Amino acid sequence: MKINLGIIGNGQHFKKNIKPVLIELDIYKQKNILTKKNIKKFYKNKYDIIYISNQTKFHGKTIIKCLENNFNVM
Repeated sequence: MKINLGIIGNGQHFKKNIKPVLIELDIYKQKNILTKKNIKKFYKNKYDIIYISNQTKFHGKTIIKCLENNFNVM
C-alpha cells in the first residue's frame, strides 16, 4: 500500500525525527512539502495524510484549512 503524504512546515522535530524515518521508508518527497510558492497547487493534490510541522501558533488555522479540503490530518 502506498501512502501519499503531504507535509506542512519543516520544523525541527520533523527534520530531526520524522524526515529520516520517511526517507528510510521511501515515502518522503520534497515536492510534497507546502511552501509559499506551491500553496494553491498543494491543496489541489490528493493526499492520504497531511503531517503538520509548522509553528504551533499556526496549527489551528492550518488544520482547519486541511479539513476544509477533506484531508486527514496528523
